[in-house]
Amino acid sequence: MKNVRLGLLDFGLRGGTTNSLKILSDLVEYAQYADQLGFERIWLAEHYYGHKTHAWTTPEPLIGVLASATKNIRIGTAGILLSIHQPFHIAARFKLLNSLFNNRIDLGVVNGRVSDKVKSYALEDSSKDIKAGFDKSLDELLFFLRNEDELFNGGDGIVLPPYKAAVPELWGMSGSLNGLDRTLRKEMNFSRSLFHKGADLEPHKDLMQAFKERYQTSFGYAPKINLAISGVCLEGYKAGRNDQVSEKENAENCHVGCPDRFYDMIANYQETFGVDEFIFTDLLTSHSDRMKSMEQIEKRFN
Repeated sequence: MKNVRLGLLDFGLRGGTTNSLKILSDLVEYAQYADQLGFERIWLAEHYYGHKTHAWTTPEPLIGVLASATKNIRIGTAGILLSIHQPFHIAARFKLLNSLFNNRIDLGVVNGRVSDKVKSYALEDSSKDIKAGFDKSLDELLFFLRNEDELFNGGDGIVLPPYKAAVPELWGMSGSLNGLDRTLRKEMNFSRSLFHKGADLEPHKDLMQAFKERYQTSFGYAPKINLAISGVCLEGYKAGRNDQVSEKENAENCHVGCPDRFYDMIANYQETFGVDEFIFTDLLTSHSDRMKSMEQIEKRFN
């Protein structure tokens, strides 16, 4: 197998009676150990659950916390539900974060749905079709990040500090290839989930290769692409122990097994999908087991 890069994705769910503040404390230690082991990135999801122990909704406040506690690993979102946020504020905050933390910040955005209750709390107009409004919100976000001179307007406009600083790494995210053309037009990287409900599990390797070639031709460099998967990777884990595993949205297409089986799965995905980076959502609930899992994965791959 060719060299692969591995990252992590966390939803802030552990199940049981784990205190949400304990989850946050464990998350910092988890990110630090991932950094020490050489993982590429750790991403935090934005979701709105009805669980008392859910540790966060929007991950934005945690990005700086994890970045300040680590040295090399990239920290990001997977992804911001952009249509229920103000793009101006997202651009300003993430640009500043990226400058504070040595260009280590990833800004992933998704065109996802939320419940009517969340819409009524988050939006002035709760009748808004947030999926239909995603393109407009994305265009505004990219304008604020990429058009500094126009925004400055010779001193008559504004600056999103630091002026002319690097913007965060931008990622489009989806469970299918429906948004691939948009990702290309907007010059963004692409993360594809195989475990969200309704995800397209067909490799479509030819379409992905065509996307890479068109991107290279258009912008002069290759896009970053990764595949998001979920499951359990732990030596000696016994399937069926519900107390050990998160109920995260009854995640589909989950993979359960030892590090050798996990390695073989990644090798197969690398060949069939033509992707060299993978983002893993660990469904284990025990903090110590999650730390062991991460260590075993690193050891098997390196």
